[in-house]
Amino acid sequence: MMKILYALKNTRFVDALALMPVTVFTFIFASKFFNMAYNIDTLIKILLVMILYLFYALSINNYFDWKNDKINEEKIKKNPIAAGKLTKKEGLFISASMAVLSVILTSFWFPSVISWYLLFAVNAFLYSYKFKPIPVIDLISHGIYVAALFLFPAAVLGLSYFIIVSGFLLIFFISTTIQLQNEIADYKADKQSALKTTAVKYGTGLTKKLYYISNIICIISIVILSIELKNQTVLVFTPLVILTLLRFDVRAIKANIDKVFFPYILFSIFIIFFF
Repeated sequence: MMKILYALKNTRFVDALALMPVTVFTFIFASKFFNMAYNIDTLIKILLVMILYLFYALSINNYFDWKNDKINEEKIKKNPIAAGKLTKKEGLFISASMAVLSVILTSFWFPSVISWYLLFAVNAFLYSYKFKPIPVIDLISHGIYVAALFLFPAAVLGLSYFIIVSGFLLIFFISTTIQLQNEIADYKADKQSALKTTAVKYGTGLTKKLYYISNIICIISIVILSIELKNQTVLVFTPLVILTLLRFDVRAIKANIDKVFFPYILFSIFIIFFF
């Protein structure tokens, strides 16, 4: 019984659920701005594929990061492999199971976008296996990793090329912002464990500048989307981005986002869906 609980913990389901609003937003945008029929069956299928994708991506990250997580008091709590509760083989089996199941479901339900999904799955693997310790490449890979939560449903729903590109840039740079934020916060631990992240390679000064540039690009992307959609309700996302620009203490930024993120998400859904 305990093994089952640790297997579930290894999927980092809480982190996975925290990212799922990206997919839900994509579906709501398609329904509201492009007059697409609100098909609950399609939404459930997309959500299931995406949650399996995240379970796979997060658990494979635990598999490759167990040594570094073992010496980090915060990260070891999320990694049963590092904590010695699961063996590496068990952790790999969990990841492989999630990957295979998600590919099978995608091939049955959405065969026209199976190549997209395989691309995202391979990128998630390479991010944890190879790209994470490579400065800049880690940001690009992580950005695609998170943007998949928008790109996959956008491809399934057949959104226009312009909307897909604009949405991708927004999600990509939001992901980059969060990743840079985490790298600055983890700078000392990563440097101690010889993990060559962008922050460790180029220092926290330059990384903070990249962080603010990424925020600004996020705001520009939001404005472009609002103009293209001819609806200013999209601008409801702007204050959350500006919030991070106004704070210089990265750990304080994380604390503030944790406190307001979910209420803000619910408020945003209400505004976008009903106005």
